Amino acid sequence: MLALLTLVLASAACHRVIIDNGLEPSPEVYHLEWNMAFANAIFPAQIDASEFCGGRWAKVETKHSFLNGVVGFITFNIITPMDVRVVCAAGTANASADAEQSPAAELEDR
Repeated sequence: MLALLTLVLASAACHRVIIDNGLEPSPEVYHLEWNMAFANAIFPAQIDASEFCGGRWAKVETKHSFLNGVVGFITFNIITPMDVRVVCAAGTANASADAEQSPAAELEDR
């Protein structure tokens, strides 16, 4: 029973991946919650970072939070949601104008 409990707790751990392209980050951040990935993230949520920030992003972070892990556990990891953050690069031309028209800006307003 202890081995089973250990296995369950280990598989429910939080998971985080950061992709940094070396550009200086700006304070402009897009946060997309509950992006659906499937089959224990073998089929990950598809995010195109170039759609944000006028195409100049500095960092993309994906993570599985504790609540995302709970959903994965309940669905036997068939559905494994993840949260995504896109950080814009500093000095992005027209970043605020592009942010007003982007789908991410609509998501943040909700």
